[in-house]
Amino acid sequence: MIYVLNSVSSIANTLEMNKEKAYWDDQHIQDLKEGIETFEFTTDVEIPINSTIVLRTPSKELVPFIVQRANKVANYSRTIRYECDAEFLELRYTKVLEPQILEGQTPETALSFGLQGTRWQVGEVGNLKVKSIPIDEYMNVLKYLRLIANEFELELRFRVEFLNSRVSRRYVDFVEKSGLDAGKEILFGKDLQNIERLEDSSGIVTALYGIGPADDNGNYMTVAAANGGKPYIENRAALERWGKDGEHRYDIFMPSVDRENITPQELFALTQAELFRRINSVVQYKVDGVDFYDVFGMEHEAVNLGDTVRIKDQGFTPALYLEARVIRIDRSYTDPSRNQYTLGDYVEVDIKTYKYIRDLQKLINKNKESWNNAEKNAVQRAQLIIEQTEESWNAQVISIQETAEEQATLINQINLDIDGIELSASNMDSRIGSVESLVSIQAGQISSKVSYEDYNGNTINSLINQTATAIEIEAEKIALRGKVTSEDIKIGRWLALDVAEGGMYEGGIMFGEYASGYGYSEIKHVGGQAGNLYMGGALVNLQFQGDSFQFQSGQVDFSRASGITWGTHGPTNAAYATNAGNAQTLNGYTASDFSRSGHSHYGTYVQDRFSQNVGLYRDNSTGRMVITINGSPIGALAWN
Repeated sequence: MIYVLNSVSSIANTLEMNKEKAYWDDQHIQDLKEGIETFEFTTDVEIPINSTIVLRTPSKELVPFIVQRANKVANYSRTIRYECDAEFLELRYTKVLEPQILEGQTPETALSFGLQGTRWQVGEVGNLKVKSIPIDEYMNVLKYLRLIANEFELELRFRVEFLNSRVSRRYVDFVEKSGLDAGKEILFGKDLQNIERLEDSSGIVTALYGIGPADDNGNYMTVAAANGGKPYIENRAALERWGKDGEHRYDIFMPSVDRENITPQELFALTQAELFRRINSVVQYKVDGVDFYDVFGMEHEAVNLGDTVRIKDQGFTPALYLEARVIRIDRSYTDPSRNQYTLGDYVEVDIKTYKYIRDLQKLINKNKESWNNAEKNAVQRAQLIIEQTEESWNAQVISIQETAEEQATLINQINLDIDGIELSASNMDSRIGSVESLVSIQAGQISSKVSYEDYNGNTINSLINQTATAIEIEAEKIALRGKVTSEDIKIGRWLALDVAEGGMYEGGIMFGEYASGYGYSEIKHVGGQAGNLYMGGALVNLQFQGDSFQFQSGQVDFSRASGITWGTHGPTNAAYATNAGNAQTLNGYTASDFSRSGHSHYGTYVQDRFSQNVGLYRDNSTGRMVITINGSPIGALAWN
């Protein structure tokens, strides 16, 4: 019988075999080794995806599932195939547990800790052992439940209870060993004529090292003291069956024991039981439902996961005796002839807690207090050293500052003629105020080290802030790269001012200082580099025949200039005024001619490369100079 639940866990529909609302072609799979449980069935009843159904087995067990997938069959019957997973798998998504150690836990308290905040609660619990539970990584609730089941050597069981046609409780049980003991021994090859035997020796061992807790010095306990000096336990029959050339197959076993005072005899018993379990896991047997009833005397509906029988298998030499459990059931409630049972034992492979990690954790906790004291002493000692060093450093800083002030006074009295003199002050931490000086620097080789320097030939690049009344620089040519800020720059005859890269900003420029007919001065960009010239004051170009204004690239901005004055001879080689459509610049128009009058604000002032007339006139209402092309305004500039 299948109960279909609604969103509040009440029964909304019921499916029964051979009824109007029926189901068929069902398969219920339970696998103890893999920890999975699934149920598939076919019906013509619509069931929403993600709904909860509850399967009521012939043995009256109630098993909840979640409908995960639906496959609608396109035929006249409109049947639907549903695939469901056990509801307990929802515990993978309910919450995440952080790494920690749960001290002094019983199975019940450990189970309660994991289920807190979920729809599930603690059910039957098999023992009262006390252990510490190490959660070594972030994990979901289902993984945690399997961890503690492994720690306490218990098995999980999930079930629900109904009250008034509604799921009232969901339980998680911890049982010593699920299933019943049939109390019968059978002989493979005689009783089990039609049983399939499956062998897997990939994990078989014939001898097992038993390793216990480590002492304070890191020495591990072994089974040697209880095993005649041998640190491992061997099984001679297993060696004869699976050994190669008489050589054992070894492995290591570290039991999950929480007591530090475990004895070698107890370790021996645990290791011996583990060796037997691993030998038993080599062989599995598949039995169909009819044979199971005939051989074991059990009805198919009475067979449950974990049920135990004893098998003698004469197919091995020597013969193999083992306890076999029902570790997988493939069962159909509508067609029991399809039932199949897998017998064997299993090795828990989901979670393996390494004992040495917990031993290390215990050792750390044991020595934590002494380490904390050592850390405290170290911090106090370091603080004392810092205070002593700080006092000494402060005294040295005061001495350096006094020396710096004396040097500043001396500098005010010196007129430096620098030619090959190296001044080094890169490591001086001083507080020197503004020093007024008159420094005359003759062009030549200057080696200077002040904070940062880059000396190459006759070029000096440095970051030096100077506050001076006047600085005179004499050179054949001065190339300014970077941003140059000045209130007023005057350039005399035979001199040139190159504007490169960063450009020149602010202030006014007096261009062509001497009133002689042969004077030659120029303002121009450095070949190929896009320098910018920005004018905030007045540009004055006097009347010298050789003067030129060459700016082949970059940007010339007179938007904030208070005035532009040209001499008798305008700059006939001016290349680019700036930018149509932008009142801030005039890029893009070639000047073929300038007015010679010095102040021609009306009419044709410049012609562009397409022979269009570029005109300037003053708008008295706004006080700005308007720029036109062929009589059409394109922008305006500030003007006196």
